[in-house]
Amino acid sequence: MLSPLTASVVVWDADTGRRVQTWLTQSHLVRSVAFSHDAKRVVVVNGYGKTHLYDVASGKELRRFDTKSPEQALITPDGSTLLIAENKNVRRFDLASGKELEPL
Repeated sequence: MLSPLTASVVVWDADTGRRVQTWLTQSHLVRSVAFSHDAKRVVVVNGYGKTHLYDVASGKELRRFDTKSPEQALITPDGSTLLIAENKNVRRFDLASGKELEPL
């Protein structure tokens, strides 16, 4: 049984109306959801300040990013970089390695 304080992110296929994937955030709040340009990966920022990268097709968590209080996430159009708005700053992470890059 899910806690009433658990939020979820659900991805639906727009053409068929079929549910593709569901992720539970272990938080009462989802702050941000961002898809890669090819829609193969999704980043979810939950209310506890955790940032997760998932594979949409398999549902597998690919990576967690070291964030404290992220407000919004964005994957760059080329799919290589994750941008996180956090405490009036923009942090950049390499999606392949998870390594933090120089901030903007």
